[in-house]
Amino acid sequence: MEEKHINTFFSPEESHSAEQTEISDYSKGLISELQEADIIVVDSPMYNFSVPATLRAYLDFTSRAGYTFKYDENVPKGLLNDKKLYLYFRKYLF
Repeated sequence: MEEKHINTFFSPEESHSAEQTEISDYSKGLISELQEADIIVVDSPMYNFSVPATLRAYLDFTSRAGYTFKYDENVPKGLLNDKKLYLYFRKYLF
């Protein structure tokens, strides 16, 4: 995640540059896939007890206030309800 991504996610859409619009649209596309899914399966390696950078980036791009969660009385509340999530991590030690 770069500074331009964070700035995009925390700025009003009406003030977005062309690059920020592209970043936001990409993120919204990923979120749309999650919203449409009934079952979500994540199969990922774990390297030295950590997830790969690509999975971390995916989570950063899909964890957005107002889209996948909201703050309810200062506590985050998920907005992707009635989904089944299956996680499988394969451990690799170096």
